Amino acid sequence: MLGGGGAETGRGRDVPAVLIWDLPGTNFPAHPPEFLDGKEGPGHEIRQLARTRTPEAAKATIRGRRGRPARGSSRGRRDARRSGSGTGSPASFPVTLHTGDKITVPVTFKPAVPAGVTGTLSFATPSASLPSTDVPLAGQGLSTGLYADAPAVQFALVGDHGQFLSWVPANISVPREMTITNGSAVPQRITSVSAPTAPYRVTGLPPAGTVLAPGQSFVVQVTITPHGQGVFNSSLSVAGSSGAGATVSLQSQGLAPVSQFTVSPSSLDLGSVPAGRRVEASFTITNSGNQPATAINSSGPGGPFRAEAAVLPGLPVNPSDDLTIRVGFTPPHKGRFSTRYQLVWKDSSGTHIVTVPITGTGV
Repeated sequence: MLGGGGAETGRGRDVPAVLIWDLPGTNFPAHPPEFLDGKEGPGHEIRQLARTRTPEAAKATIRGRRGRPARGSSRGRRDARRSGSGTGSPASFPVTLHTGDKITVPVTFKPAVPAGVTGTLSFATPSASLPSTDVPLAGQGLSTGLYADAPAVQFALVGDHGQFLSWVPANISVPREMTITNGSAVPQRITSVSAPTAPYRVTGLPPAGTVLAPGQSFVVQVTITPHGQGVFNSSLSVAGSSGAGATVSLQSQGLAPVSQFTVSPSSLDLGSVPAGRRVEASFTITNSGNQPATAINSSGPGGPFRAEAAVLPGLPVNPSDDLTIRVGFTPPHKGRFSTRYQLVWKDSSGTHIVTVPITGTGV
């Protein structure tokens, strides 16, 4: 492990095979490998050097099996170092590892952000039983103080895959979580906390004086509930006893409330039906506004028309929710019949009524 406390040793398997050196990812740029003679036992390891805020280096080592040579080749750089008595000298792949020999790859860790990073250095072989020997790489980037997992957070309505749908309608609450971490190597005492202004509200902020151990975090939940149209930008800041503080920029916009139920079709005609016969048809009521609503009651239809199911009082109807109302018509005799269906609902702006005309003809 790079950048942590104490040395970490990864135990690998040694095989007599052709070894292919893969360059690790961009967070772990590798230096040219070295080929060293030695008498150490089988296995491979990654050694940590002293902790520092500058890029750190370690060595990934793989050795040949006792009594059997191993050959190696590189898919990465074509140069290596070969030595006797522990002194490195140039070598090229493929490389043969004799008893006690080892190939060493220095690895540099230069974190871009204060966070954990992982990678793998792979020595691949044509062996069917052991196609590769992997050296896991791990490092922890440090900061000089506190840091947030995201420097800026946007509050908006999003889809199932996180895609932006719209800004936040009035009276709708949108929560977000953010994590503040002590990224330094020493304890941090929280000296001050600055919460965002309304319409944001915050829970989970520790009081001033709280001590965070190195690597310790806390989670803050910030919720916005705009009460009207406007742009709402603010920030959340936490300062520690040394080094940098954590500041998160909060961005959002409020939309004007829209109270609207729409009906499709806007009226229902069940057509011409022989007397005594029964037909059914349906219409859909949709909350096409941007405010959560609640059904209060429904009435109708009357006469030879009957709704197959009633809308229960208190039923929530959120934006984009819909209600499908199925209506049966059994004309008792010839003639034109008409009625209506009504749904009473309420939202943040008051109580509303939606009416659906219904007709049918007995033949």
